[in-house]
Order: sequence, then C-alpha cells, then structure tokens
Amino acid sequence: MSVDYDDSKITNDADEDAFAEDDRKTEDIEKLAGKLIDIVGKEIGKEKLMEVLSCLMKW
Repeated sequence: MSVDYDDSKITNDADEDAFAEDDRKTEDIEKLAGKLIDIVGKEIGKEKLMEVLSCLMKW
C-alpha cells in the first residue's frame, strides 16, 4: 500500500525562524556599529575613523 501526498506544501518553520533570527541579529549589529561610529567619530574625527576602518577591511 502506498500513500500519495503533495510535499510541495511542506515548509520548515524552524528554517524560517532561523532566518528571521539572523535578520534581527544583523539589524542589532548594524545599530551597534552605527553607535560605535558616532562615538568614536566624535573622539578622533570621522575622517580618521574611516581611515582606520579602511585599514581593517584590508585584513
């Protein structure tokens, strides 16, 4: 005896939840990065900060 079913409607809620969680973490990191840039930029100047970030990105 065999059972026919349409598996195209099966979704994996765990995967969707994981993607949503990743998006939230990314948004949190972006907010923190923005705050860091504002704080450090005020201390050393945004031009110098961009120079430092450029060097870090080359690593």
